[in-house]
Amino acid sequence: SPGTVDFGAVSVLQEGERRMSFRVINLGDTDVQVTGHDEPLGDAVFAVDAPPVLEVPAGAEVEVPVRFRPPGEGAWRADLLVRPAEEVLRLSGEGLAPSIRLGGGTFPAVVVGCGGDGEVAVYNDGHEPLSLVSVVVDSAEFQVTGWSQEIAAGGEGSLQIRFLPAGSGDRGTALRVGSDDPLQPVAGMSVSGLGYEGERVEESWRFWPSNPTDILLLTDDYGDGRAAEGAAAYVAALRQRNIDYALTALSGAGACPGHPAIAGRGDTTLQGEAVFRRAFDAAGGAWDGALAGLAAEVAAESRAGGCLSGFLRPGADLEVLIVSGGPAALLAGDAEALLGLAGRVRVSAMLPDGCGDASAYAPLVAQTDGQQEDLCQEDWGSAFARLADIPTGSQPVSYPLQQVPVTGTLEVAVEGVSWPEWSYDPQQNAVLFGAEQIPAVGAEVVIRYVSAVTCEE
Repeated sequence: SPGTVDFGAVSVLQEGERRMSFRVINLGDTDVQVTGHDEPLGDAVFAVDAPPVLEVPAGAEVEVPVRFRPPGEGAWRADLLVRPAEEVLRLSGEGLAPSIRLGGGTFPAVVVGCGGDGEVAVYNDGHEPLSLVSVVVDSAEFQVTGWSQEIAAGGEGSLQIRFLPAGSGDRGTALRVGSDDPLQPVAGMSVSGLGYEGERVEESWRFWPSNPTDILLLTDDYGDGRAAEGAAAYVAALRQRNIDYALTALSGAGACPGHPAIAGRGDTTLQGEAVFRRAFDAAGGAWDGALAGLAAEVAAESRAGGCLSGFLRPGADLEVLIVSGGPAALLAGDAEALLGLAGRVRVSAMLPDGCGDASAYAPLVAQTDGQQEDLCQEDWGSAFARLADIPTGSQPVSYPLQQVPVTGTLEVAVEGVSWPEWSYDPQQNAVLFGAEQIPAVGAEVVIRYVSAVTCEE
């Protein structure tokens, strides 16, 4: 007695367990051995604190204690089949606790390199407040940015997750949420989002470890129609070799060539060609036939405020390219002034071999181990491509990319084989090659990546 022991509602976190009892009464006139009273059949949340065989004297009664310890939210039931009377004693109780349930996550489709914010719903199906203690994801492509700290009984909260796809297609990971739900301390689910790529870019060039080089083109052979072909070939060769160049071109008129005065590696190919050709299109002047004498004016105009300001860069080599059909003269002091413009100066030239006389410049070419081409030849394209063969240097090689990449998509190959010895500098937007292991001079380098796009916030 009683025939049903109802423990009522028990708070799992606050109370833990509840104790009650029932009585076994011997109404007969002989002693009885009772069994089954300690073996609950049903939910294993009830425990009877009594020996398996209970001796009940004639006319006596024995009180049997029972414990109810619910593991979590829910209604719990069990029966005791008490022998020999075959009586059924019903045990019942309700556990009150927080109960976590995760809902489906929603994430926007996001371009690779950008991020999108999504949410995962968290429900508390229990009768007590739910506290979330941790949220963990297994992939760096999903970053937890916040979550509801406490969710009321029967209420709903959310997890805020930023989706940062590193590649295209469906991207997924496991999500685990720790809470004070006693029945399910860690709840898990899978989350996924769709990533899509921007433009795929491939850039190729020849590995040429040169020092930063300032290029000074001097010509008194203005107006030659072959200059366009030479300009295109010369600038293309510089860019194919990844030369860190600053190019200016002057006619015999003087050291101020107009705007833009200088074209560099960061400018377009067309701008470099325009700067190159302009010297050929310009009118002649006082320095025709004495181009080496322009050195002093170039030095002066390269200072701050001059029309060539920033041209002679500190630490850069100087490549002087003379194009002259003559007659020419090398006046006293001109060579010293020209060679004194930078620490390492090389003079190359395109001089006539039978269609003029500018041989006065040839000693400068020989003295600096420069290159010389024949001004009289028709194919200026090939000639200027050879003249762009800038000497190698000791500076580490960096290659500025044409577009900003999604960093994780960068791949570098040398002669068709993946090359591991490189790094990316986001400040310069350039791929850097270390000094310990570098590709062979002239090796083809291919860089592939997905271009970053402007991310919508």
